[in-house]
Amino acid sequence: MLPIATHGRSSTSSTTSSATASKYAGDQGLQPEQALEALHEINHEVPYDADIGSLFYPYTRDGISPRFTVDEASGLGLADFLECSLLRDPDRATHGPTFWRVSPHGSATFIDAYREDDADGCKHLGMQPCTWFSPNIMVRLLAGFVRHARAMAERFDSAIGVSFRCEWCGLSGRRVDDPRGVWHRRDAARNDRRLSIGLWSLPALSGDWPTVVSALAAPAMRAFMTEKIVVTADWVRGVVRR
Repeated sequence: MLPIATHGRSSTSSTTSSATASKYAGDQGLQPEQALEALHEINHEVPYDADIGSLFYPYTRDGISPRFTVDEASGLGLADFLECSLLRDPDRATHGPTFWRVSPHGSATFIDAYREDDADGCKHLGMQPCTWFSPNIMVRLLAGFVRHARAMAERFDSAIGVSFRCEWCGLSGRRVDDPRGVWHRRDAARNDRRLSIGLWSLPALSGDWPTVVSALAAPAMRAFMTEKIVVTADWVRGVVRR
């Protein structure tokens, strides 16, 4: 599927991060009518983070409720999949991920702008939009994505693991910071993009998800140039529990 997926709200479409998860075992997948039902179930199974929200929430309001669609550029040919886009919400009355897709065959995509760029949120925190990158926000979003991917993969009888592709764009010029964490001022990122790819078994996703999140986050953290900024599994576990 086209890259789609995880990280904050931003004022520009190019400043996004993305993650793609897909099963890599060969069963036939869910029936299309089961896909939406599975999302409702997973929404109740995955722990809720009040600051991040539900990454694949199946809205019911007209205009933004998930619809089946096709996109030949997705890599699925004419096979249809569920798509939800808040970009189609003229009032932007719903706050949540900008865009997601879920295929009955096990692929999922989620795209959002940086929450560090939300003008109202930054004003409340006393921060300047588009100037910072929060490891705290990143790992909470990745944790939600990993947990959702595990729950979806468990719906497939022969699934044995999940592959991930996460991409962050628009990093150049940002500094690691978070008003609710202890991050000493660092040099700004020089590179604009970072890519993270990995493959993990279902037992690892269930029992050792902080290690998975730490590994996926590592390339983004290296954009801020230092071995001193390390997102460990223990740190991830502590942040996500808050």
